[in-house]
This record gives sequence, structure tokens and C-alpha cells, in this order.
Amino acid sequence: MVEKRLAFRNHEGLTLQGILHLPDVVRGTGVVIAHGFTGSKDTNFFPELARQLAALGYPVLRFDFSGNGESEGTFESRTYTLYVEDLDAAVWQLQRFVPRVVVIGFSMGGAVATLHAAKRGGVAGLVLLAPAFRLLGERWDLELLRSQGYVTFQDSHGRTRTLRRAYFEDRAQHDYPALARHIHVPVLILVGTDDRTVDLAACHEFMENLSTSRKQILTLQGENHVFHNRADGLLPHIQPFLDQLNREISP
Repeated sequence: MVEKRLAFRNHEGLTLQGILHLPDVVRGTGVVIAHGFTGSKDTNFFPELARQLAALGYPVLRFDFSGNGESEGTFESRTYTLYVEDLDAAVWQLQRFVPRVVVIGFSMGGAVATLHAAKRGGVAGLVLLAPAFRLLGERWDLELLRSQGYVTFQDSHGRTRTLRRAYFEDRAQHDYPALARHIHVPVLILVGTDDRTVDLAACHEFMENLSTSRKQILTLQGENHVFHNRADGLLPHIQPFLDQLNREISP
């Protein structure tokens, strides 16, 4: 298996950084991993999951959204809509190596993957890990946001971050149950029973509105929002989904 860095540009001309995992024997389906809010390609369980999937023959590209990780851009200027363009560039890059791409999106990355599938298409399936369709509670000082146009906060790594009003306005405009009607590819959602970040009811509402007949939502007992940062609890559910999809669409 080959693991190498891959740099590519989004539609704004910003350079995005990724890690490409290429198996010795490549299946016809590849995977793009989209990270969560304030994360990167190297955080959480993403490197471990990428290597496990590549060991099974699935080429994987994990990358940093613009303004995150090692990619160009400023975090405070990013929005979900701009992240969709980043993901589109990543999907296109992996399609240079395989004819079909499945996106695995975590939290914010799951929401962005959903927007991309509904608005841009071009993917063979979605695996949404605790997708941030609707959050439980609100951590932001909305009055301060209205008065000064931005908020500052510390992320999980202790870094001071800034978010502008445009980020929240963009995030709020997306109606995921309505977007679900435009998604026709297989979808798997995994959410932990101990997740205190995303609203499970919103995930079920999204699933009910999907146009595809290939859809499944699983609640994983004892798992939290980040699935305890272990890929081995996710792989037994993701692998059968990918294997079946690969068999169905392979010539």
C-alpha cells in the first residue's frame, strides 16, 4: 500500500492538502473522508480508518477543508457552501484513480457531504457519521454575534478561533429533509447512543425523506460523538456497506 501527500486546488484557487492511500490491488470504488468542525485529515479516527479501508482494497483520500489543517485559506472566512466546493475538488481528485467515489463525512463533514450529494452529485454513496443536521443546544453567544458580527472561541485543541456572521447564516439556510429528496444513492448513517452533540431525531427525519431505497441508520451502543476516536467500532458497519455497493455497481 502506498500512502502519499496530495495537493490540489479548489475553485477559488486555494491549495488543499490531502493524504492519498492507494492499495496494491485497487477496487473500483474509492472513499473521500470529510472531517468535522475545527478538525483536519489527521485528527480523530480518520488516519486509522483510512488505513483500514485501504487494507481492504479501497483507495482513500482524506483531506483538509480550506482554512483548516494544512490547507490554504482562513478559518473565519469559510462557510458550508465553500466547503462543498472543497469536497467537490477532492471527489474529482480521487476519480482520477477510481471510477466511483463514496464520501464518508463526520459531523460537519457529514452535513457538507449531504449538501454536495444533493446539489452537485457525482458520488456513488454516502456514509454519514454523526452528521450535524441539527445540533443539541447552542454554544454561541448569539447576541454578541448580532452586535459585532463575529464570535471567538477556543476549539478542542485550545486554539482561539473566530467565526463570522456569514458562517451561521450559511449554515442555517440548508434544509436537510428537503435536500434528502434529491439524493438517490445509498446512504448509511451511524450515530452513538451517547452522542450529546447532534440531534438523532433530525437524522431520522432526514432518512425518512431520502429518495433512495438503500438507506440505513444505526445507533451504536455506548459510542459518543467522536466514536471514542476509534475506527475499529466503525469499520464493521462501513465495510459491508462499501462491499455491497462495490459488488452492485462493478461491471
